Amino acid sequence: MKKNLFLLMVALTSIASNEILAQNGTPYWSMSGNSNAPANPAILGTTTATSLSIRTSGLERIRVTDGGNIGIGIVTSSSKLAVNAPTGASPFRVYVNNGTKLMVHANGGVSVGSSTAPAVSNGLFVNGFVGLGTSTPAERLHVVGNQTLDGNLKFVSDQQSIQFANPAGTPAPMMYMLASGTTNTNRMVLAHSPAFPNWGLQYIDGTDQFNFIGSGSSKMSINLSSGNVGIGTINPSYKLSVNGAIQAKEVRVETGWADYVFENNYPLRPLAEVEQFVQKNKHLPGIASAKEIQENGLQVGAMQTKMMEKIEELTLYVIALQKQVDQLQKKQQKGHK
Repeated sequence: MKKNLFLLMVALTSIASNEILAQNGTPYWSMSGNSNAPANPAILGTTTATSLSIRTSGLERIRVTDGGNIGIGIVTSSSKLAVNAPTGASPFRVYVNNGTKLMVHANGGVSVGSSTAPAVSNGLFVNGFVGLGTSTPAERLHVVGNQTLDGNLKFVSDQQSIQFANPAGTPAPMMYMLASGTTNTNRMVLAHSPAFPNWGLQYIDGTDQFNFIGSGSSKMSINLSSGNVGIGTINPSYKLSVNGAIQAKEVRVETGWADYVFENNYPLRPLAEVEQFVQKNKHLPGIASAKEIQENGLQVGAMQTKMMEKIEELTLYVIALQKQVDQLQKKQQKGHK
């Protein structure tokens, strides 16, 4: 009975003096403030392996576990600090000079640098520049150093472009296609979109060439080893191989010409010999036959030279015939005298 009266008196004395007394009656925590020495700090807690719970309105608001983890709105915290908010409430906000600088929204989104930032659901909104490897970012995302992207990079604006800036120093390659060795499977370098992967630019290690793909097949190829270009074919055997018709305003061919026909030592065939050759072979001397053209194709430059050769030969034949006509006319004129 005496012990209970003593405890009651201690409690009433503590309330009256706004003090919580130690077991020996010495105050070590004052509700109106403490002036304990640094070597003897004020302590609020437990001395056994028991959690500390702080409650209001009969409900637990904060818990410090015996392991040192702090939970706000959560009983069991596996982190040093865990904050849990009910539906519709923001669980976390950091202020600097009365302005929100970091906020976790009720929908799981995080905003940095703005008190009026949009609540991006389960995402991140940054109102300002972000620097990785730099303390003075000059763009929305400024990265100093190498980057590795394990996934897709998507640009959605129709008013922007990809720029590779090299303001100083020796120009270096701006874009690499990295793979293991030079015998990899065919791969797309640039594609229309994930929904249309068979439209774009393809690289083939085996033949060291680029293919421009449309509807899953190559429309134009560039062989980097030979420098040959193919349109409508993936195996160009010439500097330009076209499998189809060509329309052009003008074609310039730089090759030799047939002025050698007018040289004095040019072996101009007699017309009788030409006649025999044509009757036997069914084509002009020095001109490929129809069968040869069908099998080997027509070399435009060489054929233009050959055609001019025949035109110049015809000119020589006409000149010779004109001389014969002139001689006959002279004979006829003499016969009439």
